[in-house]
Amino acid sequence: MSAEPAPLVPARSLTRKRQHDPSQHDSLREYVQEKESHELVFALAGYIGSGCSTLASPLLEALQTLSYDPAIISVSKLIEARAPAEGSEGLIPRTQRLQAEGDKLRLEHGGSIVAGLIIREIKNLRMTAAAEDDELLERAFIVDALKNPQEEEMLRKVYGDSFYLIGVLANEDTRKQRLADSKFKYADEFKAKSVKDTAEHQTKIEKIMSDDASADALHGQRVKDLLERSDFFIANESNLDTKLLAKTFADFVAAATESRVVRPTRDERGMQAAWSSSLKSSCMSRQVGAAILSKNGEVLAVGTNDPPKAGGGIYSHSPEGESDHRCFNDPPGKGYCRNDHQKREIYEQAFSIMQTEGIQIGSVDDLAKILKKTQVGALIEFSRAIHAEMDALLALVRTGTPLPPGSTLYTTVFPCHSCARHIVAAGVSEVVYIEPFGKSMAIKLHGDAIESISVAKSSDVPSKTEHPKVIFRLFTGVAPRRHAKLFEKKRDIKDKEHGNYLTHHDSKHISPTLTRGFLDLEDDIAERVAGMLQEPSHE
Repeated sequence: MSAEPAPLVPARSLTRKRQHDPSQHDSLREYVQEKESHELVFALAGYIGSGCSTLASPLLEALQTLSYDPAIISVSKLIEARAPAEGSEGLIPRTQRLQAEGDKLRLEHGGSIVAGLIIREIKNLRMTAAAEDDELLERAFIVDALKNPQEEEMLRKVYGDSFYLIGVLANEDTRKQRLADSKFKYADEFKAKSVKDTAEHQTKIEKIMSDDASADALHGQRVKDLLERSDFFIANESNLDTKLLAKTFADFVAAATESRVVRPTRDERGMQAAWSSSLKSSCMSRQVGAAILSKNGEVLAVGTNDPPKAGGGIYSHSPEGESDHRCFNDPPGKGYCRNDHQKREIYEQAFSIMQTEGIQIGSVDDLAKILKKTQVGALIEFSRAIHAEMDALLALVRTGTPLPPGSTLYTTVFPCHSCARHIVAAGVSEVVYIEPFGKSMAIKLHGDAIESISVAKSSDVPSKTEHPKVIFRLFTGVAPRRHAKLFEKKRDIKDKEHGNYLTHHDSKHISPTLTRGFLDLEDDIAERVAGMLQEPSHE
């Protein structure tokens, strides 16, 4: 990138007038349309080892099939430019160095500083391209990759509906294997000479993964929190079908530009039902939703994590005015999480026993900090809430609805081991989930009945006659929170005279953003209205 970019040229090609009644001249409408931008900004996000960088190219290719000129922005290169390596290094030391430099930037300059570097790079790329080509196509930018929620927040505030966060998913075992292979080891001159070297290498990988997913400090890498904000998810497992990957991105971009009719897949409809149900949850820890769909895609039941009530069901299903004993309101005004309080009692009991036995440790808080890193900290047995998956299964029982063969349970979070065994026993054929749940021991405890596979292609899912296990697979598709924006019809798809299907070869983003602030537009429009009506200016 040139140190002195070309001056900004008005982006004539950022706008395109929409069709409207030609007999009516609407200068105000045309004026506002001239201030619209159809540019797109995509940002990839995923746990280290998910393979974000491998997905930037197929997304770029999908955009090139439409009237977009995309560019890839490497965040690691933006950060590395501020702290270049001294000599050669392997990928583990490089990753550690970049993690540290990113954390340092956010600590010293605020959590949005990396987003600021990205925005500056987008501006420079746009200025250079505009100066080089007066007939520039619409611009699109692919950011590889975000690591902190404040980066997403800043980009979304600046680019509005033109911004899309793409969450890249891969199972933990897949990610560990990728990081452990030869391409991620130390510098070429280092070769493991002993079991100790291999164990040390694995420890470093686990530390990198932990710091990447959920660093203790808010200015650190917090991909776990970031992924929850995604607008689109894609599973990037080892047996990913490249043709299906290309089609997945092509459908996503087509939906964003309405270049052709794209409507929700069965998985997207199922996850939308699950997510919508999660919004009813009052759980003080997290909102989770589940939905059970038949093989033909009919919604059979939905579920929410909330405390059960006498008579059946959960409190969030109760009519208005009935007594409310959800945790946040029980007792009224003094609600609390039973699971957290019970675990605190365990920490205090353990500390008391240690003191009696003469085992020295600073305080209960010191002990709690240690135990929270173990399976004790992962305990969920003391929660009052019925889990969303269980609520959905019990809804079938209450309504007398049979569970037909080939049914799928969609859940926003990977099921815990308790729900998993009930899912198996109920006869569910497969489970589709978005968010991993590290506390779950479902696969470890029930590996005889559950198999975790890729979401790559439907042919990966064996029939029940070929494979008796319940399939657990990652979700790929539009995030439920973005359904209305991407699937609502926003322009005619048939000509009004003959009713024939219209193909839009010049499609642009369906939700353009304004290139100027609303206060500036208010001033300009007020002046234009005064001129049109021949009124005196109020300034």
